[in-house]
Amino acid sequence: GDPVAGMADTGPRFQTRTEATIFYDRVAASASFHPDLKLPSLLGILIAHELGHLFLGAGAHEKRTVMTVRWDKEDSRSFLSGQLSFSPDQNARMQANAAARFATKTKPARTMPGGF
Repeated sequence: GDPVAGMADTGPRFQTRTEATIFYDRVAASASFHPDLKLPSLLGILIAHELGHLFLGAGAHEKRTVMTVRWDKEDSRSFLSGQLSFSPDQNARMQANAAARFATKTKPARTMPGGF
């Protein structure tokens, strides 16, 4: 199979997870498969994809969206024309998950005078 270029912690408690990893060397190596896209664009897409997993969970893959598992030329063209994005359902779910995360955050600890 294709080497994994990134991953997000989407375990059983994914609603509280905040870590995603991008493997730069693997993204750079895959750049030859997408000659129309420059490396910074591929990195940006992958970062968006992994952030999507942090808010949507592991089973969030959906064709013709940022959450596509394997990109093809049509996906590349959609990205270059500004048409590739999250689906409306994905957007709504990410917003709801983000709101739930912020609502359950504890208040930050008070700092001492002088910023300590």
